Amino acid sequence: MIIVVCAREEDDVTRDGKPYYLFDLGLAVENLLLAATDLGLCTHPILSFDEGEMRHILEIPEEYRIVVATPLAYPAEPSYDEAAEERLRDRTRKDLGEITHYGKWGSQRPA
Repeated sequence: MIIVVCAREEDDVTRDGKPYYLFDLGLAVENLLLAATDLGLCTHPILSFDEGEMRHILEIPEEYRIVVATPLAYPAEPSYDEAAEERLRDRTRKDLGEITHYGKWGSQRPA
């Protein structure tokens, strides 16, 4: 199964020129992904797709934005956790100081 998530900007608020519909949609998708994972299902958000082609195939009205799609399935491997650990083992994270600022942009938290 593939879930295709759509939204219309006019269905949400815009404050100070910031449309909130994408933020709200992101929160909803995050909850969907977390709930699916808790139920033992696999998901993977997909942002790289041809929106026009998807709109045509699924007959989605023009006024809706197709924002994200995600497959929803049971894992093919018996232990999804083991497979995930293997993939993540060699992954590195940026130091927190590289992505955070303290007090003002570019300042680091004192040691």
